[in-house]
Amino acid sequence: MRHKIEIIEHNNFSHQFEDGSAIGGSYGEPIHLKLSLNEKEFKTLLIGMGNYSDLRHDLALMYFVRTICISEWHKRIIRHTFKGALTENVEIKFL
Repeated sequence: MRHKIEIIEHNNFSHQFEDGSAIGGSYGEPIHLKLSLNEKEFKTLLIGMGNYSDLRHDLALMYFVRTICISEWHKRIIRHTFKGALTENVEIKFL
C-alpha cells in the first residue's frame, strides 16, 4: 500500500521584537513536493512526527531523511527540492 503526502515549505517569515514592533515578508511562492511512500517509509515518517511537536514538521522531515528506511530516490528528491536549510514553515499533509 502506498501513502501519498505533500510537503510544503511556506516561504514567509515574521519576527516580533521586545518593543512590540514586528517585521515580516515573503520570499515568493511556497514550494510543494508530493511523494508516494511505501508502508515502511510512511511509518518512519509518523514516528518522526511523533517525536516532535505538531508544529515542527521541519524536524520530523529532517529525522525522516536521515533514517535508513527512506529510499535513496526520496532522499535525493527531498534534498533537491529543499536545497537550503529547512525552516519552521514546513508543513506535511497526508493526501
